[in-house]
Amino acid sequence: MNAAIRREAFSDRLRMALAWAGYPANSKREFHAEFNRRYAGKPLSLASVYRWVDADAYPTEDKLSVIAGMLGVSPQWLRHGMGEPDCLV
Repeated sequence: MNAAIRREAFSDRLRMALAWAGYPANSKREFHAEFNRRYAGKPLSLASVYRWVDADAYPTEDKLSVIAGMLGVSPQWLRHGMGEPDCLV
């Protein structure tokens, strides 16, 4: 599977998980702010969130773990689509 297809599949799962977690479709700023409250590293730019949602980039593993925890899904499902999402719908 090429990189563009993998990024698109990740983006689809991210958008699903955002919806399951109750984030409205236009809530990238809200998600961004919440992520930065939870992430112990350097604050994330809003542009990074847009790149993830728009299938232009993947988050690093440490960021992916925070995202998965915020959204109530497994990191493996969010990254690779493997297993069950483990989310509360």
